[in-house]
Amino acid sequence: MRAQEEQTFAQMQFDRTQALVERGVTSLTQLETATQQVALAEAAVAAARSRITMSEGTLVRAEAALVGPEAGGAGSGGCCVTLTAPADGVVLSIATISEHPVLAGAPLVTVGDPADLEIVADLLSSDAVRIGPGTRARVERWGGDTTLEAVLDRIEPAAETRVSALGIEEQRVDAIFSITSPPEGRPGLGHGFAVFLRIVEWESDAALQVPLGALFRRGEDWAVFVVEDGIARERIIQIGQRGARMAEVTGGLEEGAAIITHPNDAIRDGVPVVDRETL
Repeated sequence: MRAQEEQTFAQMQFDRTQALVERGVTSLTQLETATQQVALAEAAVAAARSRITMSEGTLVRAEAALVGPEAGGAGSGGCCVTLTAPADGVVLSIATISEHPVLAGAPLVTVGDPADLEIVADLLSSDAVRIGPGTRARVERWGGDTTLEAVLDRIEPAAETRVSALGIEEQRVDAIFSITSPPEGRPGLGHGFAVFLRIVEWESDAALQVPLGALFRRGEDWAVFVVEDGIARERIIQIGQRGARMAEVTGGLEEGAAIITHPNDAIRDGVPVVDRETL
């Protein structure tokens, strides 16, 4: 090729100039110029060889893209290429319907087992830190008449900044739950379906509870009004876990005590009260 011919010519010029310098016929400047020409010619040859290698790779990829099904089935007498799925299941989606060449590694179909479903819940990072593997959850609004059971497998290690429906940036993280209810108890539930997940952050078999509407602040403490012999009595209590409607009482209140919910400004310690149901 041309680059090699130029390299050969530059090398001949260098050898001739070097011989003349040794005989004292020409100057060192001529030798330096010849040396530079040899270096440039060698670099041009290396670049040309690199371009040839790249072109050969492009040609191989183009030939692979043009290989038809008949090439893969010639040995078996068929017309199609047999692909083996990496796992048992059913085809959930097909990446491309129409016929066209595909490259190695391109996704063709999505295969999964509908009997082995998991739920990906998008949680606030501040909520995710309060739960861990093994946390129970109830699956509702999935389309069936019953409530399904699920358990938390893991929480992704990194959160992402996502924008809520109100336009607020939030740090959210994916929590993966496995459905523990048997497949026959959730007919029709499949891949990509929407469900409502109620996560059990804390539970107790014997917890004393009061409605959140009965609680009010008294300094740094929580208090309620207890009805004793028709008289409202203010009582300081200690609370533990709180839910959307109820709060756990850990001290200061006995089971069965009558309390006043949503007390207004007219309710004070020592004020007579009447049960509305007796009127």
